[in-house]
Amino acid sequence: MIAEDQAMVLGALAALLETEPDIEVVGRGRNGREALALAISQRPDIVLADIEMPEMTGLELAAELKRLRLPIRGGHPDHLRPHRLPAARPSMPASRGTC
Repeated sequence: MIAEDQAMVLGALAALLETEPDIEVVGRGRNGREALALAISQRPDIVLADIEMPEMTGLELAAELKRLRLPIRGGHPDHLRPHRLPAARPSMPASRGTC
């Protein structure tokens, strides 16, 4: 299941995930409350949620799913850690002289 308030991103994520033979997107929520209702009715294995959404954030959604003890795999707010991308390295050496 995917929870995302931006329609273009929601559609793109769903389309990309559905290209995988072992993944089925069973619901698409456009805000946290809609996603919660879908999670309760559809019982997805995994919920992919945007952090910032109207009505209920992704973090609030994760906390509520945990509180309800729904059998959904993945982390919850206590397990979220900021991820940092490695610093970009130039693919070509910098020029040392003038042109």
